[in-house]
Amino acid sequence: MNNCIEINDGIIVPPPFATVIAASNAIPGTLDAQGRFVAHYSAKALFEKMVAANMIPPLVSPVSAYKSKGAFAPWEHQKWMMELMVSHTRAYNLADMGAGKTNSTLWAFDLLKSMGFVDKLLVITPLSTVDAVWVRDSQNATPHLTIGTLL
Repeated sequence: MNNCIEINDGIIVPPPFATVIAASNAIPGTLDAQGRFVAHYSAKALFEKMVAANMIPPLVSPVSAYKSKGAFAPWEHQKWMMELMVSHTRAYNLADMGAGKTNSTLWAFDLLKSMGFVDKLLVITPLSTVDAVWVRDSQNATPHLTIGTLL
């Protein structure tokens, strides 16, 4: 669905997907003059309707298959944090102190690195948290990764 164009509350799907969707009659919409399917759904709603109509298989998040190589495995709420970080180009993780933001970030980076999407991670943090948090947690959560600090 990367070639889709989102407009307001709707979505335009280009050919050849457009003719398949229109022919199925599973999703209300029309073909325009350029042969694009126009549906009044968000991309997420359209995707869910296509899955429900067995037009496409459901996606399995790579986070659900992630296996930590460190001393700890992500808890369910940390997997949600990872999902947020790997599914958006920018994300704020404003979870409470002690919720595992550092490990979630390291695991999300490890996952993206293993998939070939990123190579390096730059962490800008207060000096007081460099050794006490980031270095310690990276050694526990992702011991197979090489880390360095610049002060």
